[in-house]
Amino acid sequence: MDSIENEVTRDAEGNETTNWFLMKCPQFKHFNLCLNSIDDEIAPKVEEVLMSTPDDFGLTLSGNQLSFATV
Repeated sequence: MDSIENEVTRDAEGNETTNWFLMKCPQFKHFNLCLNSIDDEIAPKVEEVLMSTPDDFGLTLSGNQLSFATV
């Protein structure tokens, strides 16, 4: 059976929003991503994704052009 989970977030004004998502593969623990031309603009989205994953989930980015300050 698929796992349906929720996450409560707050917007800039402090209003709570409940986001529901379906965990299709909860044993998925690591994702390798290799893309050309990833820049600093992707950092907030990657952080957003990682904030909604379990603590034992990992992500590897390679072939990117993130600045040293972002890493």
